[in-house]
Amino acid sequence: MCNSLSHHLLRGLCCLLLGSLLSCNKANVGPLFPSDGAEIISCGFASSVLRANVSAEDEGVLRVPLYRDGSGIFSQKVRLRFDPTGTGSAPDDQWVDVDPDGVFSLSTRNVIFSRDALSAAAVISFTDVAQIRPGRKYVMRLELEGSEKGLQYRTITITVRRKLTFVKYADCSFKDECLFEAAYDCVLFKAEEAQVYRVMDPYTEGLEKEGYVAAGYSRNPPDYLEFMVDDSGLITYEPFYTGMLVPTPAGTLVGAYGYWPGDYKWGKDFSSYIPLNRRSSETQFILWPVYCLPDYSHGFLNEGAYQITITLK
Repeated sequence: MCNSLSHHLLRGLCCLLLGSLLSCNKANVGPLFPSDGAEIISCGFASSVLRANVSAEDEGVLRVPLYRDGSGIFSQKVRLRFDPTGTGSAPDDQWVDVDPDGVFSLSTRNVIFSRDALSAAAVISFTDVAQIRPGRKYVMRLELEGSEKGLQYRTITITVRRKLTFVKYADCSFKDECLFEAAYDCVLFKAEEAQVYRVMDPYTEGLEKEGYVAAGYSRNPPDYLEFMVDDSGLITYEPFYTGMLVPTPAGTLVGAYGYWPGDYKWGKDFSSYIPLNRRSSETQFILWPVYCLPDYSHGFLNEGAYQITITLK
């Protein structure tokens, strides 16, 4: 079992398989410009990542800001590329210039800064929000072209989702067998537009009642856990934070995350757990995430995959 605090934390990472180190993006927001006084106009993105939820109100347009120093009319070429896997983790040589789904495109390759403007926007267009499948993410990368000097962010990875409207679906119980001995009361919300669900505040009560908070092994539990159910009943989800902290051999505490088995690719193949993630009945959802510490390494915790049971009341 993974759900005893003393077993799971105080004995340390008894079964943590260390993979390749994952670098966290800890850079400050904002482009870094030359400080040597050189008269060079340079521009960059404000950060390396952008997450956007779009709706019909956006009128088919997503604007991505660029910032520059200097003055005068200035033009910057940009290039939009797409990850055909939709994960953002495809090798660089597999990214393509045309959206495989035919949804997104770059409106113009030249971003024009007016004479005194310090910011301008690259425009990505989508023809119809109905083409953006609810619950799915679309991953693309906007890149600056040219050899401008002194840029901190020349590339920004953009993850786009369709904006959804969530309403209360049912009261439920939530049990994560990796963390908890017991099940805890929660509320389940559902999107009006699709079979996308959110378990609201799933970890807070359990982390407190089972001793994680008192022991200092909890921080900022998530507001919700979101998952999607397809027409066959299969459940998918993005990596989610549990609120549990785990001590590493280096003496630091890092957050434990759950990964959909098909997305975990480091150290062991958990694909056999994919079909176990499903709506088992009208009143029950079963998830089998793989637990790991992405801020420390890609290794998995103990047996790796553990069951989450969400039961409607």
